[in-house]
Amino acid sequence: MKIGEGVGTPFEDSRRRLLAEFAAFPVSPKFSNAFAVLGFSSQQFALAKSILQIEGVARPWEVRAMEYVFGSISCALALSFGSKLKNYTVGPFQIGIMKSLQWTRTRVTPNTYFKRMLFLGSVLGSARMFKVALRYSRARKNGAVDLKLFSDFYNGIGNHRPHTLKYSEVLQYVVDSHRVPRKLANNFEGRVIERIGSRLDRIRQLVDGGEALDAVVMLSSVSERGIIFSRYFGSSDGSYPVLDIPRPVGSTLKVGLYAAAFEMCAINAGTLIEDAPFEISWLGEKIS
Repeated sequence: MKIGEGVGTPFEDSRRRLLAEFAAFPVSPKFSNAFAVLGFSSQQFALAKSILQIEGVARPWEVRAMEYVFGSISCALALSFGSKLKNYTVGPFQIGIMKSLQWTRTRVTPNTYFKRMLFLGSVLGSARMFKVALRYSRARKNGAVDLKLFSDFYNGIGNHRPHTLKYSEVLQYVVDSHRVPRKLANNFEGRVIERIGSRLDRIRQLVDGGEALDAVVMLSSVSERGIIFSRYFGSSDGSYPVLDIPRPVGSTLKVGLYAAAFEMCAINAGTLIEDAPFEISWLGEKIS
């Protein structure tokens, strides 16, 4: 079963919720401006934003703050006792300080180490170094970045356990959430209309009162999170705004909520309901 499809085990449900949390993490507009300044392509933009979302969820601000503390301690020990500098990952993209110095062929000293740590903490500096990482990784296939190869380069291969999420799996999911929905093939819509129309006609002939049967077909993309095709099939004429006009989610939920009210409150179409203001007490507050 693919992530995002159907209902699975509690573990699969947990994975699905976590992936959705990664994809929904907000990224500051400052980064979009930095990507524009640095001339990021649309693919680089989606990949960079996805990395920011993953790292933002996986490493909250308090964890990142500690990484700067450890980096500063490493720098101080190197200055005072000649200790070996450690490759702490810092900044919004979680790029290793030592690794980034190697990428830019910069001589490693406590001074360059500390300056690079501060550079990686800035919006433009971290975005610039991420672009260097893309160039350095060479994780490309058919002219595009191979997400599996890039994940191994960026996050390391490590030891993956079956009950955990792979970095490449998360990256693929989040990158897909930024892609523009694909257009349906030109002849696809015609084939759907023809086949469903003929099938509905056969059903009408076999069922009593079948001439009154209607149908609605909606196709959605799990990875692209959107409806890519919707069509009403029926004998009656007229417009059907439920299919054609975008609506707030509240309008979509009304049918289910009203149905639940009928079932739970034992009311029917003939029940009189007083249309007057009332108050509900909730958590010590009154809601009118």
